[in-house]
Amino acid sequence: MLFRWPILQHGSNPEEDPETKRMPKRLGISALLILLGLGTTVTLIVYLAFSAGPDAPSSIRAAGMTQPGTVSWSDNGGMRVHASSFDDSMILLGYGQGRSRAWQSVLWRQAALGRLSEWFGPDALPVDRLILRLGIPSTAQAMWDDPSLMDPETRIRLAHFASGLDLALTADDLNRASPFLLLGIKAESWQPWHSLALERLFAWVSTPSIALEDSLVSEWAEADQMLRRLLRMHGAEFNTATGAASDSIRYAAARYATGSSGVPFYVETELDYGAGRFLGLTVPGTPLAPIGSTHIDSWALLAHSVSNLSQAVVTSNMVQTDHHRLSWNGTEEVVQSNRIGQGLLIEEPPRAGESRSVRLMSWTGLQKVTDMTMWFEALAGHHPSPSLFAHDGVRWNGAQWMTTGSPSTVIRQHSGLLFVTNAPEEMSPIATLRKFSGPVPADEWLQITLSRAAESFVPGLLAQLSESDITGPMEIEALRYLQNWNYEYDASETGASIFESMLLEMSLSGDSMAETALRETVRKLSVRYSPDMSSWRWEAVQERTVGFPGAVDEVADAGRSEERFRQKYEPVSLRSSGHPQTLVWGVPTSIGEMRVTSAWEGAVGLRDSQLLFRRPAVDFDRFLGTFLTGDRPPDLQSLQGSAMYESTTLYPRN
Repeated sequence: MLFRWPILQHGSNPEEDPETKRMPKRLGISALLILLGLGTTVTLIVYLAFSAGPDAPSSIRAAGMTQPGTVSWSDNGGMRVHASSFDDSMILLGYGQGRSRAWQSVLWRQAALGRLSEWFGPDALPVDRLILRLGIPSTAQAMWDDPSLMDPETRIRLAHFASGLDLALTADDLNRASPFLLLGIKAESWQPWHSLALERLFAWVSTPSIALEDSLVSEWAEADQMLRRLLRMHGAEFNTATGAASDSIRYAAARYATGSSGVPFYVETELDYGAGRFLGLTVPGTPLAPIGSTHIDSWALLAHSVSNLSQAVVTSNMVQTDHHRLSWNGTEEVVQSNRIGQGLLIEEPPRAGESRSVRLMSWTGLQKVTDMTMWFEALAGHHPSPSLFAHDGVRWNGAQWMTTGSPSTVIRQHSGLLFVTNAPEEMSPIATLRKFSGPVPADEWLQITLSRAAESFVPGLLAQLSESDITGPMEIEALRYLQNWNYEYDASETGASIFESMLLEMSLSGDSMAETALRETVRKLSVRYSPDMSSWRWEAVQERTVGFPGAVDEVADAGRSEERFRQKYEPVSLRSSGHPQTLVWGVPTSIGEMRVTSAWEGAVGLRDSQLLFRRPAVDFDRFLGTFLTGDRPPDLQSLQGSAMYESTTLYPRN
């Protein structure tokens, strides 16, 4: 603030000058305004630093409820619903998701509607154009607007579910939570068709990302990868599903890649609606349940979708063009979506009268289909058979586990173990599972860090390392670590760090000489960590970094509000065990784009009705939360073994 001091004329008396008399009053007002501004800033800083999120109300009235029902949340982020009917439980499910995964639900909806640029500025425009060209919002709204595309019961249930979400997300206390406050946004009312849009977005993100190397589709590929990085969700092609059964053991297990998210995405959910029950995972903003067990059925799906690129010679009159309006910051543009039959052009269409070869993409989400009826039926007791997603997975048929769909890898042990995945062998525990003699208890299954693939590779590597040719004392010590390694990717293993670093060196240099790789590994790890090899623990070398959805560098031009948002939600590093080739997820040392550093790992017990799980959960919003939860491995937890720290009872609205 600039102050204008009065200029006194020669011979005037300052004490009599009216401007001089007003000076103290002006200074007082200015000082008061400065103090108020500082007070507001300090209050905001304290609120953002110490707030761990708003508390849920103990009770609330809800339209559509027929009897009182309760949703409770555990301290680890799961939720349990008790209702007198299935329809009531859907309202409670929506409300529970809205309270426990508010930011994830609203961020994904903004992406699914093609409106991320409203929050993150013009850098997000390529993502919005991609979403509009895929027709995600327009198809979802058209399906809801056409009553013939969904049966009446599904529409009623979806409306109930949406009303619960809306009740949670439009609450004033949630909109004062840190992400909303920092970006200066407020959650809009949740409409039923928004869940249809999220269903399609989740299906799209569950497809393999488009290769950046393809120069003909580089614009699409870059926008697609930006979307996945912003949501911090990718890697569904590495998912696994398992069914285990013996005289005393029966459970479904799954590993779902969650990109690089340090915030839990899936919701550990238990529904008790009187006539039945469901225990498993749900996807925020939808009733999707990739893994679950009910009073009738049990399943674990790979939760992935498929898109394909093909080449076709087409003429201009074959192209159907749809126009979509993209609005941001007071400006508008028209986005064109060009289709030929069920295929989507991902390059410019032929000119009038022209015929040429173009690239077409096929994907089930381009059609007016939804799995909502099927997902509601799954929660009500019957295993899912999706169409937007591949049906790959495992299902309990009442006597044994059976394969569903067409996963690329199926391992069945006659003793009652069934494992499926579409991941390549080097990025999955296939070699380890092939040597399993049978199922083990779920809690043991989720903590196995042994890699049989490493066990088969290391002897050949050691055969290339002649001790007589290795003279350096540190190289000799590193060789001893490698010789004594037990092929476990446990957090404390130095041998795992040396082995993986050698593989990386051999890959980067193109030199297959193990001696050269060992020498470079010792040099680089010594510089990066210290000459003390005890500091080369696997938990340190694997570099597992996770972040907050939306807080990424790719979208960084929306002004001061986004800058504060990104500063608060800086990425953090975790220390943990595991590797893609073990049953515990971990990150290899290789450096590449779109690395999967986060995964949900869990099992649903069919006999004991227990849900065990492990996933990164950085407490970004709590005071010192990133300090207390960063650099800590995810713990194995139980939904049933966790205390319910708060609950809300929904009463019928009179």
